[in-house]
Amino acid sequence: MVEVIPSAVPPAVIDDGDAAYAETSGACRGWSGAGYYQGDCHYAPAGTGQNTATWTFDGLVPNKLYGVYAT
Repeated sequence: MVEVIPSAVPPAVIDDGDAAYAETSGACRGWSGAGYYQGDCHYAPAGTGQNTATWTFDGLVPNKLYGVYAT
């Protein structure tokens, strides 16, 4: 078991509308409404698994542990 010590640095958040978000082939569909972070979300319909979404984080330190959450 690895102990994760909370950081004093606030968490970084990358939303689907930010420059650090990218998706392949434009297969994702946009949706907006109450309850979504910043009022919108993207989703991909069922497919072959070739469509991807990526989030790029800068400033990460090698050999550190990071928690990543996606909904």
